[in-house]
Amino acid sequence: MSIQNTEQPQRMPEGEIHSGISSISFALNAIETNYKRLIGVTVKKASSCCQKGAEEDMSGVVRNISSENDGNGTLLLIVAWENGSMSSCRMGGQKTQYRDVEFVTGLGQLGCSNPAEVIAEVEQYRQQLIGEKVTRGPTWNEGDEDGGGLGIVTNISYWVGKGSEGPLRFTVEWEKPAMWSDEDDDQSRGYYRMGGKERYQDITFQNLKAFQENHNR
Repeated sequence: MSIQNTEQPQRMPEGEIHSGISSISFALNAIETNYKRLIGVTVKKASSCCQKGAEEDMSGVVRNISSENDGNGTLLLIVAWENGSMSSCRMGGQKTQYRDVEFVTGLGQLGCSNPAEVIAEVEQYRQQLIGEKVTRGPTWNEGDEDGGGLGIVTNISYWVGKGSEGPLRFTVEWEKPAMWSDEDDDQSRGYYRMGGKERYQDITFQNLKAFQENHNR
């Protein structure tokens, strides 16, 4: 779907993405900061990686971050390899700890000597936001595709092509999407901007009190 915005986006005050709820704002900022650190880092496949293939002896560059729907909270680093191929490499996880790649260069931009610290922090804050209920937010520009109701956050990635100042890309499954069709499940899913240079807030989190109680203990 198009993300073109014909109107000037409403700018969110720095550090206040979610109506003054510091716990959600902090989680968003932490995810965005660490995604920017990881993108562009050079990696190679680790000896523990079960996906060998032609890229086994090559280096690659992290182009995006996503997640595995495995109930483990596993991160997926989307890597572009020297031979032009792309693959998803697993990192971290709550029960099973995956390490499909090793970091080769670019560690300086991670801001720490141990890349595992960055992965762990991303995992922590992603899991706080995935599964939360949302509605359309102040910078919403997608008509009635949400059906005017609630949705559930199912993934958080980076909006490729928007440069280093680009927003996060939230995947949301809507409970009652517009023009719902039993033959096309994809109509229930949408992709929305959060943060970035323009401080987008395409979605707003609900149950904010419960979120704060659960994640600030």
